[in-house]
Amino acid sequence: MSSYAFLVVLLTLLASYAGLHVYTYRKFRSSVGRYRGTFGWILAALGCSVVVAELALHFERLTTLLPPLAWMAFTWMGFVFLFSSVSFVVDALGVVARLTGQIAIHQALASRQRSYGVALGVLLLVFFGIRSAHEVNLKTVVIQSSRLHNPIRMVQISDLHLGVMTRSEDIRRLVTVVNALNPDLIFSTGDLVDMQLDHIGEFAEILHQLHAAKGKFAILGNHEVFAGVDASTRFIENAGFQLIRNAAVMIDNEIAVLGVDDPAVERRVTTSSVKETDLITPRFANAFTILLRHQPVADETKDTHIDLQLSGHTHGGQIFPFGLLTRLIYSLPFGLSQRGPNQWIYVSRGTGTWGPPMRILAPPEITLIEARPTPVTPKS
Repeated sequence: MSSYAFLVVLLTLLASYAGLHVYTYRKFRSSVGRYRGTFGWILAALGCSVVVAELALHFERLTTLLPPLAWMAFTWMGFVFLFSSVSFVVDALGVVARLTGQIAIHQALASRQRSYGVALGVLLLVFFGIRSAHEVNLKTVVIQSSRLHNPIRMVQISDLHLGVMTRSEDIRRLVTVVNALNPDLIFSTGDLVDMQLDHIGEFAEILHQLHAAKGKFAILGNHEVFAGVDASTRFIENAGFQLIRNAAVMIDNEIAVLGVDDPAVERRVTTSSVKETDLITPRFANAFTILLRHQPVADETKDTHIDLQLSGHTHGGQIFPFGLLTRLIYSLPFGLSQRGPNQWIYVSRGTGTWGPPMRILAPPEITLIEARPTPVTPKS
């Protein structure tokens, strides 16, 4: 993405976010009466808090203030999005009620006090969304492959987005849960870090305690680019992962792991474009081949020797109704899908959060993939 295009996208997002605040102000304007000026300034301050939090990341003197500031700013972001979304639906229902002659319903939906009811409901949603984001949900799937001689246990974590709002106790709990699964392989399928790395060094030490019999492997997602490829690489390696960048690794002459950079790496850093098909060599002919690819796209793997693709990126939408939007952008469904007799794809909902520290109708997950040899049918 060019600098001009990035600026256009950034300004569009800021304008949209400002629009949500204007809409929220209009919903309460008549009910706050003579305090509408004060209310407007409070909304403006809350809206600007996200920008202030992002700028504060670059000032060491604000380190102690940064976590509560970020929590307030991004929790508010989630609240104002949900409030605007619900209010818009209520407004639409009010219009339908008026057009269909349901005057009593229209008057109830158009009352001044309606927005307070919506706000209270959204507050409850935010509370449960934050609680959901801290849950550890283990998702187990079983696949079979004729290329396997022995079963393997793989754990996928994705989109942790480690940053200033991440709690060390959550990462320790993740390590405890994963290690208890006794995995042969652990994969991080991108966005292990968020936008900035100055405040998260301790998380590398915690993640280093993850144990896998055959190794821990990671790829770069788009947020590793935002945080800086070199700095992200050091963090990933300090966490004990082997970073695979447009390359392949053979394990025990039975398993091949291919890792490709997210397209953002190619756009922001000068690298040569590599397709996963370029990484497949004759030595993989009999190997169980795993592709680590951050974004859930698989057009190029339909007719190639890929047994299992692991992806993430979309967070399952993270906050409803964004999940509906991601389904329009990416054709691959969340969870496990099969594209052929020997080709499986798993798209994780992600293990962390980005932006608002909450998940609504898109719980986080740690994925255990148990790959087993295809049973041999006895000849009659």
